[in-house]
Amino acid sequence: HDDVVYRYGGEEFCVLLPGATRDDAVAVGNRIVEGCRRVTLPDSSNLTVSVGISHTAEASASESFEFADQALLAAKELGRDRAVEAASLTLETI
Repeated sequence: HDDVVYRYGGEEFCVLLPGATRDDAVAVGNRIVEGCRRVTLPDSSNLTVSVGISHTAEASASESFEFADQALLAAKELGRDRAVEAASLTLETI
């Protein structure tokens, strides 16, 4: 009931999961990807989505967003239509 979804950019959305564990966050990201794959578009193709996941209890909000954004970019670079967890990457704060 505390989860929040909002538009973060033109085609970007943010899902905040207060109190979620790392496993919870990964499960939600994967459910979003799988759910989108089940949507058939008018041209008979399927909807795809790239997801960046950041679970950083010690980080500031801005660092968490940076890490999620870097994970999102990695998901796109790896071919899109997938979820990538920031913890699996070598991250740098800017």
